[in-house]
Amino acid sequence: MVHFLAIASININQFHYLQPKEHTQILAAFQHTIRMIVLHNCFNIPDNHQPGNQEHERQEHEEISTKFFSIRSSCLVLGTQSPMDTIFRWLRYGLGINKITRGNEAFEWSEDMTVLRYHDEPITITQFPILANNIVTQAQRILVEKLCFGENMTENEAFVQLKDSRLDMNPGASIMSYEPNRKILSPSPKSILTLALRQKAPQWKSATSQSDTWNAIPMQTYLHLHELFLDYLVVACHMLGGQPPRGSELLRLRITQTAESDRNLFLLNGQVMMVLRYHKGQAKSGMEKIIPRFLPAQVGKLVLCYLYFVRPFIVMIQRILRIDPCGMSPLMWAKDSIGKKS
Repeated sequence: MVHFLAIASININQFHYLQPKEHTQILAAFQHTIRMIVLHNCFNIPDNHQPGNQEHERQEHEEISTKFFSIRSSCLVLGTQSPMDTIFRWLRYGLGINKITRGNEAFEWSEDMTVLRYHDEPITITQFPILANNIVTQAQRILVEKLCFGENMTENEAFVQLKDSRLDMNPGASIMSYEPNRKILSPSPKSILTLALRQKAPQWKSATSQSDTWNAIPMQTYLHLHELFLDYLVVACHMLGGQPPRGSELLRLRITQTAESDRNLFLLNGQVMMVLRYHKGQAKSGMEKIIPRFLPAQVGKLVLCYLYFVRPFIVMIQRILRIDPCGMSPLMWAKDSIGKKS
């Protein structure tokens, strides 16, 4: 049996050993088959079986035990492990290797590495670009239709004129605070505020006999849509910003320079660039690696539109609702003051 399974572990077409996930299947099937054969030979009910007769049943049990030990002894070699012990050891070793190398058992690649299966459902490579495009399209739809009230501000002509200075290390420095950019386009909530006040249902301001008061319901709805947009945007940046970074790296994207940390969102030759410094080997080596990642033009426009128009409006809403009197975090994606994670 051991020799048979050793030969069964060889791939005769490619002249090398089978992968653990393939060989363990053979071992498990062989083990189950041997068990069924032994059980069939030992527990085969004789023709003269007499149910209820205790003496006869005791004799049958002794006969079964004798058959079992006879079969077991015939497969033993003095001073060595039994074949089943060897098979169990191979099986445990193969399962351990398979668990380490395979990763998440819900996912598995095909042999030609063109189809990814999730719970045996195929996900082809051609579906990934479609998924990325759908995410960007959905993010743009929420930004334009919901956050900008139907006004497509992503095609602002001023975006192509913006530049950046990577040498400004003063606290508060950012793409928006760069002096040449402020002469071209300044971040302000006025554009979206004007569009919001034109909305008839729901109205952002409720007219009373004394003065106009803000309506909190559309503001809360807007904050919720803002969170939804950032969820799509972070996935788009993760998938389309070059080699995908780890989540802990991407969520540290800092748009504003602070006294403690450098910003890592820049403009270079008209492209939005993420410069992520953290990596998983930094704690061990004590050295950081600067990894620039460039966003596609369409995603870059979403980022700029958000920073220049939507984000200042969010700050204004939060101050009106008194939920964030100190302004927003310098991080692009952060846990906001109403307790939701972007």
